[in-house]
Amino acid sequence: IWVCVSDTFEAKSILRLILESLNSTLGGIQSQDALLKKLIEQLEKERYFLVLDDVWNEDREKWSNLMTCLSKLHSAQGSVVIVTTRSAIVASITKKVLPIYVLGSLFVDDCWDILKKRAFPDGNAPIAKDLETIGKEIARKCAGIPLTAKVLGSMMPSKYSIDEWLEIQKSKTWELPEGDERIMSVLKLSFDNLKSPSLKQCFAYCSKFKKDFDMEQKSNNSLSLLASFITYKR
Repeated sequence: IWVCVSDTFEAKSILRLILESLNSTLGGIQSQDALLKKLIEQLEKERYFLVLDDVWNEDREKWSNLMTCLSKLHSAQGSVVIVTTRSAIVASITKKVLPIYVLGSLFVDDCWDILKKRAFPDGNAPIAKDLETIGKEIARKCAGIPLTAKVLGSMMPSKYSIDEWLEIQKSKTWELPEGDERIMSVLKLSFDNLKSPSLKQCFAYCSKFKKDFDMEQKSNNSLSLLASFITYKR
């Protein structure tokens, strides 16, 4: 069961997300107690693997409320709960019941493997020595962050010349300190390198929605059509 928690942390909301992940029919269920009762029925004597992903809540009282709910699940032995977070405070709150495992950064070779698979999706063609040298230097600048390597690699299939690769290697992005600011700059670099103006327009529209907003398929199609229309009119 994978639940993206992010900034919203209320026991009732998380219970609802867990039930939705289990494809449960909720009907008009609204209260926390009713949701918990439904979840207990769903998971009774079942073994589960629950991931609460990207948690930022640092309110101990809210954590206590959620943990009390989860402790009432009469599930099979061997059930597991994993919490992923970038907050040291969140980790300190949960460490009493969940052991902490600190993920280290990737090695340069790992970042190069990620970047290379994105840049050369064919996988069989030999890579020019000069491009490989530049690519490994770019991988080193990723500072062990897989997202950075993935985003940069996805930009490369349309870049064939050494000059284009050098442009990425020598980007002012790398002058920023390692961390969130540099990652956001890499994402901006990826956006700037999009070839399609209409695709850029779609991303611009999507920025109007709050973080982790679930878009229905019809809404996505409408945005794409609108972006294409605006591009055409220009």
